[in-house]
Amino acid sequence: MRFREILLILFGIILLVYGDSYYSIGEHKICLTPLKSNNLQKKEKDSIKYYKKENGEIVGIENQLFIKLKSKNNLSLLKENNLKIIKSYNQNLYLVESNTTDIFKLIHKLNDNNATFYVYPNLFKQVERR
Repeated sequence: MRFREILLILFGIILLVYGDSYYSIGEHKICLTPLKSNNLQKKEKDSIKYYKKENGEIVGIENQLFIKLKSKNNLSLLKENNLKIIKSYNQNLYLVESNTTDIFKLIHKLNDNNATFYVYPNLFKQVERR
């Protein structure tokens, strides 16, 4: 088997294992493994879902995401997807909130749109004491 074929098979296996629980930064995919139960879930809001990143770090994801639009003319994309602007950062970068239950599906849909530079979830990191 050639190297490329092996990579394609491995990528397919990763997609089967992780499903849609990933987001992209450029060409790099960040895979997340959903955690079934976590002690943090009892302390935090029920709307936060917890995942383990490839590096072992535990992160929480709610219904918020960051979106960088290519121009202000593309603000209609937010309205079309029922996204509410929580905070506007620098030019065309927004923290938005969605009422969808599948945040990764929405992220993939928006990333595929030519009106966006990138879209990724607002990650909540676990606070640890020293």
